[in-house]
Amino acid sequence: YTAAYYDHVAILDNEVGACLYWIEKQGYSNALQIYTSDHGAAFPFAKWTLYNQGIKVPLIFKWKGKVMPGLINNELVSFVDILPTIVEIAGGKAGAGNILDGKSLVPLLQNEPVKLHDYLYAAYTNQGVVGGNGYPIRAVFNSKYKLVLNVQHENGFHVARMDARDPRAVVDSYRVLQSWLEKGAGTREHARAMYNWHRPLIELYDMENDPYELVNLGDNPGYQNEVRLLLSELIEWMKKQHDPLTERVIERTRDIN
Repeated sequence: YTAAYYDHVAILDNEVGACLYWIEKQGYSNALQIYTSDHGAAFPFAKWTLYNQGIKVPLIFKWKGKVMPGLINNELVSFVDILPTIVEIAGGKAGAGNILDGKSLVPLLQNEPVKLHDYLYAAYTNQGVVGGNGYPIRAVFNSKYKLVLNVQHENGFHVARMDARDPRAVVDSYRVLQSWLEKGAGTREHARAMYNWHRPLIELYDMENDPYELVNLGDNPGYQNEVRLLLSELIEWMKKQHDPLTERVIERTRDIN
């Protein structure tokens, strides 16, 4: 299944190459080009989640004479930054009135040493997904730690593609989970499959030492300061976004605060 996914990536590369060819052939080689994606593969702990494999996506800018070829920047950026970036490039004032959540990426594209965000945020509802149940998720992270909040974790996480085989699927999430369960109770794979359906209210990950988010530190006594700090940041962001689940989150995490 991983090989099939990579095969699709190769096909996409060819399609993008064809688009770039025609852009340049029609005389628009100086145009700003932005390449990104919406989520990771339809694997467990990727698509339909707020883990890195689902929300850490490619973001590539190509702008002849403006962006240095091969430039790599590891600053925290988000999709909300793309709009103010385009506004500034078009000659507008990206931060006018502070009505946008994002910040212009132009300084980063010019390789200036700036830090745009201390924290980034993410939200998922599970609504409108085929076979999806009520399972809202919120997340906040910085360059070191990430907190994932499964607001209604007692419901269990369910998506049709995870719970039943889909003969149309090139990447069959259900079959991946079943292959883990077949390893038998007590194995790492079996435990990981069960975690897909049953997760705790709070998850905390050390993104520097555990980039694949395999070790939940949420209930570790040594990391409660980090949990409280990130939870406070997340709640403040939810208030600003008028998130309808804000009060429920405050109530459910009252003991932590």
